[in-house]
This record gives sequence, C-alpha cells and structure tokens, in this order.
Amino acid sequence: WSASGKGFRRWCTLNDSIFSYYENDRNAVPNGEIKMEEIVCLVNNPPDTHGFESTFEVYIESERLYLFGLDNPEAIRKWVKSIAKSFIHPRADELLSYDFERIGRLQYKGGLNLERAKEGWFALAQSVLYAFFEDSDKEEAVHLKKLQELCIPGCCFPAKRLWGLVSLPRTLYIQGERKLDFLGWVAAIQKAAGSSGDTLSEQQLTESDIPVIVDRCIDYITQCGLTSEGIYRKSGQNSKTTSLLEMLRKDARRVRLKEGEHHVDDVSNTLKRFFRDLGDGLFTKEFCQDWLKAAAVENEEEKVSQYRHLLSSLPVVNRATVKALINHLYRVQYFSEMNQMNTHNLAIVFGPTLFQTDGKDYKAGRVVEDLISRYVVIFSVDEQEMRKQQDEIQAIIKMRIAGSSSGTQQAGDFICTVYLEEKKTEAEQHIKIPATMTAEELTFEILDRRKIETKEKEYWSCFEVNEREEAERPLHYSEKVLPILHGLGTDSYLVVKKQLSMENMLIYLASRVSDSKHGMMKFREERNVLGLGLSTGFHDRYFILNNSCLRLYKEVRSHRPEKEWPVKNLKVYLGIKKKLRPPSCWGFTVFYENEKHEKQQWYLCCDTQMELREWFASFLYVQNGGNVWPSESSKVRASRTQQDSRLGNISLIPLRGNENEMRNSVAAFAADPLTVSDNQSALGFTVQGAASHWLVASRLLGGWVWDKIPMHEIRRRELGGVGECC
Repeated sequence: WSASGKGFRRWCTLNDSIFSYYENDRNAVPNGEIKMEEIVCLVNNPPDTHGFESTFEVYIESERLYLFGLDNPEAIRKWVKSIAKSFIHPRADELLSYDFERIGRLQYKGGLNLERAKEGWFALAQSVLYAFFEDSDKEEAVHLKKLQELCIPGCCFPAKRLWGLVSLPRTLYIQGERKLDFLGWVAAIQKAAGSSGDTLSEQQLTESDIPVIVDRCIDYITQCGLTSEGIYRKSGQNSKTTSLLEMLRKDARRVRLKEGEHHVDDVSNTLKRFFRDLGDGLFTKEFCQDWLKAAAVENEEEKVSQYRHLLSSLPVVNRATVKALINHLYRVQYFSEMNQMNTHNLAIVFGPTLFQTDGKDYKAGRVVEDLISRYVVIFSVDEQEMRKQQDEIQAIIKMRIAGSSSGTQQAGDFICTVYLEEKKTEAEQHIKIPATMTAEELTFEILDRRKIETKEKEYWSCFEVNEREEAERPLHYSEKVLPILHGLGTDSYLVVKKQLSMENMLIYLASRVSDSKHGMMKFREERNVLGLGLSTGFHDRYFILNNSCLRLYKEVRSHRPEKEWPVKNLKVYLGIKKKLRPPSCWGFTVFYENEKHEKQQWYLCCDTQMELREWFASFLYVQNGGNVWPSESSKVRASRTQQDSRLGNISLIPLRGNENEMRNSVAAFAADPLTVSDNQSALGFTVQGAASHWLVASRLLGGWVWDKIPMHEIRRRELGGVGECC
C-alpha cells in the first residue's frame, strides 16, 4: 500500500508452501515471499473494510502484516481457503470447513495443567470459536455468547499476556506472544462474545440458551420483588430504566444487580422494555398471528396441542426464553395475595409487551394468561422440576410469613440456603437476609431455629465454603452477609459450624508481644485469568505481615521484598486443592483483588498446625483492627432470642414423602429439637403461646408444609381416619 492509502497491484502465486508476489505476471523475480510456516494468523475481512469489496490479512511471526484485496469476493474466498490449507496443521483440517473470519495458531493453557503453554489452532466463525488443542484429537467449540466470564486484557502489552475465556466445562487461557495478531484476536472474540443485535439469538446467553439480560432481571425480581405490590404493573424511573438497559445491552455478563443499588420496579420495567423493543419479538413475526389464533380455540385439548406445536416451532433461544419467563410469571402470580398481581393482571401487562401491540387486541393477553395458568401442561414440567419449584416457593413463603407478622418490608430481602455444620438436605435452613444482617446475627438465627444453646468456649461462626478450591473462610462476626451472597459462585455456600481453632488463636494473640508476624512458608502463585503470576510448584519464601501489608522476600537475608500486598485487599481461606499436591495439609488459599479489579490467587503452606493457627490469627487480627471475636455476643444472642419468641418467626419445616412417612414425621415432631414450646401440644403438634394459633401440616402444591393457622379457621377433615388438618 502507498502512503496515500492506495494499493499497489501485484501478481501473486502460491506454490510449494510459499506465497510470492511480483511486480507483474511477466517478472520472474518476486518482490517478496511469505513462507507458510511463518504465518500465524489469516483474517478474512468483512466487505469494503479497506476500500476494496473483499480483503484478507496475513500475519507472520516477525510481527508483520500483509494486506491483499480484490473486487471479486469469490476469488478472495479461494485465496483464503488455499492459504489456510497450506499453513494449517493437517490435524486441524476440519477448521477449514467453517466460514471463518479469522484462523491461526495461538498458545493456550487449559484443563488441570496450567504450568506449560501449548500450541493450538483456532478458527473464529460468527460467535463460535473452534479449536484443535495439542492434547486432543478432535475439535472443540467454545460458544462465545455463552461464556460465563470474559477477561479483557488492559491497554499495556507485556511480553506474554494471557486472556481468559471462562465457559463450561472448562476455562481456557489464550496466550499472546505477538502483539499485532493477538490484539486482533482479542478484539474479534470480544465483539463475537457481546450482544450484536436486537433479536434474542444475538444476545449474550446462559448455558440454558436464555439471554443473560432476561436471566439477570428474573433472578433479581425472584429474590427481591416477588411480594412487591404491583410488581410489573408499576413503572420504575424512566432514566434509571434506560441507563440499566443500556448497561445490560452493552455487556450483561458484567452487570450485577444488587439490593440497595437497583429498585425492583426499575428492574421489572427494564425487562418489559427489553421484550417490547425486540426486533423480531419473543414469539417471532412469522408465528405471532398463529399464537393469537390459538387463544380463540375453545376445546381445551386442542388449545394445549396448538400451543405445544407453536412452542416447538420457535427458535431454540426463543423457546427457552418463553419457558423461563412464563415460569417466572407462574411464581409471581403465586404471591398474588401480597403483590396483587394474579394471572389476569400479569396477562394485561405482558400481553401487549410480548406481542408488541397497542393493547387493543385482547387475544394477546389471553395467550399469556393461558400460558401461565396451563404452565405445567404446556411446558411438560416433570415431577422433579415441579418439586424443585415447590421447594423454592415454600422457602419464599416461609420467609414472607415470618416477616409479615413482624411488620418488616420484604421486597428487598434476599433468601438463601444456609447449612448447619455440614452440607446435606436435612441440615439446610432457608434464611431471609436483610441488607443489615451480620455474620454473627446469621449464626444466632440458625442456632436459635434449631434450639442450640451455645456453651462456654464454643465459638460458632458462619463459614464461606468454596468447593471448587476445597477451601473455607470464617466470616468476621461484623461482616455484612448480603454482599457475600451476591459474590458467591455456584460452587460456594454458607455453613454455620464451630470454629474449633478459635480458642487457641485467641490465646496466641493474647500472649504475643508484637502486632507483626514473620516467618518462612512455602509459596505457590497461580496464573490468574489475566496471566499474572507463576505456576511452578511450592517454594520456600520469607514473609512479614504487619498492620498494612504482607511482604514476600526470597530469603531471610533479602532487603527488598519481591512482592507486597495490602492486607485490606486479601481474602484468606483455610485449605488448598489436593490436585496441587501441597507439601503439607496446613495451608491457605489467598485471593487478591485491587481497586482496578485485577485479581491474583496464590497458596501458602505451613509445616505444622500450630504455625497455621498463628498465621491465620495474625491475618484476622490485622484485617479487623484487633477485633477477632466479639466480647459481647451474649447481648446479641439475647436480643435475637427475644425477637424469635414472637409468633411470626416460627421455623416452618417441610414434610415430604407418602402418608405413612408424614405420620411418622408428625409423631416424631414433639421430640425434635425444632419444637417451639413444651407447654402445650396436641396430636404431636406443638402449640405456640396462647391457643389462638396452632402449627399444622397442610398440603401445598402436592407437598406438606408447616403453617400457623388461627384457631377459628381450623376445620377437621377426615382422610382415611386421620385428619388431614389436625
């Protein structure tokens, strides 16, 4: 190309793995040559990218870029295929079958072994990254719109840079050795992984083919707004709705809806506007009228059959989204007594929204009403899926019943499952987490529900457990629980149990003469998704921990630290993954994140359990200003116990199984630690306080659940000689 931007015409040949270009077709000596083994990337550009109808780019190892163009798209396509076939490894020939826009070789890391980079061949076609890995004999496809996380490198470019693509079932790290072609891959993958249009299939998607925008909004409203009066009928603030929708459309994967920052009406309005603005609509323009006609069918079986047929005719993403939305609205109408949004009211709101009409066609609302009321039949919801939904609904009901009698506002409360001592079904508790709840309050809430009295020198704590990392972290008693919950991954959960080492740690802290801690530990740093750090096994290093930072020295005599981390940016977990083969079982997993959200992860190993306790106690001490354990827990416990004596906070225990199993559960209830009071009982049920309310077991969506019923509402109905309502 000339300095003016115009191209020079050259005669080109591809022969014996050498691409040559000549002044013209009469010259015998080429102006230049490109050997096929030097090529690292080949790009087939969109039309009219560089002034020609069709162009392609060739990147070589020496950081040079060649640009070729023609006004003949078919000729360019043949050149691209021929060049690609000449430089692609024979094992990766299958990549040539795709209509790729970019193809080449890159270094990568993945799987369990992240210590050595390997060479792979990659082809990007639309929103799918196809790859042939060194350790695989067949191609793999990474659906970029379904990535769980996409880690974008910064503007600087170190000698080697890793870029993380986090997807199921693996995490892939792409390493760039050459700036020129690597930044092109980054930009192309980032573009392919984002939302590219206004139809459902062009959005970022979950693993279940549901747009992330829809999934985020539904999840937030389920947790924070199911009982909010007028949900979906009320409109949020227009400016906040517009701003939120823009953020979600730009990169929904990075948006986290948080209580206190986003109002439920703003989120619900965002979801409605997203559906109203869809280019092809939720039900598609092709089938939209067929859906409206099905609503007029009078025969029940024929109507359900037509709805099922239309559902199966929708594109995959549309079909998955319809089911997710109707499932959500099915839950919303279940709380209609509190939110005033029954099936009919929801249909009035969502009919015109989903069918993008002016609201005059009543059949649009009829379709939505039919889908909600016939949800189980039309969507063929099996027993297992229904049971799961019932459990979730029952958990929400329990929290709402408990909160309604105490007069608290429920719309902003987050509901989660917390386990007692270990993760198993019989140990789970569904807890309402207000924004102000601390880890200490959550711990006492769990213990009070199970009527567990704490004894002297028993240190009960709430732990954050990360199953993937095989590590756990006791939350500080003053930590707010809600931000922790919002940050938990799918492999993490909360459990309340005794902190067995706390007494020894308190004794150590009381006896030490200095606030700092120093000593040798074995250290291993994992490469994170940005490529920082090493992964070369465990090495002896000298550490100094003070009130402001943790410093790492290569050896005791070193004067300058190799690394330094502010303690406020560290999260220290007990435990190390076994697959890392730590030199001892007394270790930590440490996560570091700075203000720019750059992350690192590394591991520390001690020689003895005593050393582990001393280091962990020192971390707790410096990170919490010396406040390791509350001195007045009894006062907090007393206030929690007094609060839980009210009728509204009775623990509700689901009964599952057949009738005989239910009878056994009822008979055993009086002996269970969950018994509310020993003063009055009848037929195995414990009566709370005065005899104006009874705890009863009643049917709810096919399951059994404890409930409290005013005495005047109780009626005995016979069921095989046993009262269904005692």
